Amino acid sequence: MVTGSCKGNWCPVEEGHVTGWVHSHFIAMVSPALYCVAGVAPGDILNLRAYPSAQSRVLTKLDRHQCGIAFLPYAVGGWQKIRANGWEGWASRRYLSGQ
Repeated sequence: MVTGSCKGNWCPVEEGHVTGWVHSHFIAMVSPALYCVAGVAPGDILNLRAYPSAQSRVLTKLDRHQCGIAFLPYAVGGWQKIRANGWEGWASRRYLSGQ
């Protein structure tokens, strides 16, 4: 995530708890963090997966009321690549909605 103004082609970034500088050529556009988990049953969670597949490894679990989710510019079938809580992974698009 870009955290401030770029200086020339270099931009200050943060990834999880690590900060540094990245050349702007390597920065991809993401949506504002305006999405939330939606439609998940009480007592259940939404799995954030490593790949766009229900059989893929679970990276982390998102609460059924999680918001502040950013869409990354990748989608496959019914899967959307997202960024949430410092994690990047894939979630079923049917469980994500705008705020």
